[in-house]
Amino acid sequence: LQSVFTQRGEGWVEKSLEDLCIIGDGNHSSNYPKKEELVDKGIPFIRSTNLVAGRISGDDMRFLSPEKHAKLKKGHLKEGDILFTNRGEIGKTAIVDAAYDGANLNSQIAWLRCRKGINNRFLFYVLNSGGMKAHFEISKNGAALQQFTIRQIKDLVVLVPPEDQQLL
Repeated sequence: LQSVFTQRGEGWVEKSLEDLCIIGDGNHSSNYPKKEELVDKGIPFIRSTNLVAGRISGDDMRFLSPEKHAKLKKGHLKEGDILFTNRGEIGKTAIVDAAYDGANLNSQIAWLRCRKGINNRFLFYVLNSGGMKAHFEISKNGAALQQFTIRQIKDLVVLVPPEDQQLL
């Protein structure tokens, strides 16, 4: 199965993730929620610990008030977005399902919103392939906090088959 993502088939093209997706992350610096701004109920605030086995886990979920969420514009999620941890433990992924549409995320996670021509499930499997995991391992940087920057995510090149072949 892993070889599917490294061997070019007929009609396959190389594209950067920046060409395939709109890419963003959570809020940083002064906008980042302080511990006392987290509430018991409200808008889910997804952290890397909530990405488990390709899904978002509600275990130990933190929440934002609707007012704080409205101020944190960068991290608003849509159903179908792919989440990718790019700080700390690099390369954990999940696809946002309907339960987390409109949620927010912290600054250790990037979101990838697929453009026309790329299936989010196909891209999810590409990002979880052995070749990609090895690439993330050798490409991360930072001594105290490992990171794979937004620029590195945007520049990442993947082999993409025609859309009708992406989930065969």
